[in-house]
Amino acid sequence: MNYLCHLDEERDHILARFKIEARRATGTVLIGHPDFVSDFSDEEIAGTLRIYNSHLSRVEVMHYRDLIESAERALALAENPPDEPGNEHADPSQFGG
Repeated sequence: MNYLCHLDEERDHILARFKIEARRATGTVLIGHPDFVSDFSDEEIAGTLRIYNSHLSRVEVMHYRDLIESAERALALAENPPDEPGNEHADPSQFGG
């Protein structure tokens, strides 16, 4: 949160110097992988992160498996976009949407 606060405070300088708009920047914090946690189920981990993230603003906490799955969905969507001719009947749920 301190990094985001600093970005907000230096937004004008960042825009002038680097031509990057830093207003309302967001961040993602990656923590471990659920395969290395034996004391809790996947459902418990997902529920805990969902509750924790609901109390955060502009920061999302996720684990590596979620990051990898999200990237795979994005790549699948890029390879086979639903609005491409011939894909009018693609199921959006296969892309996580």
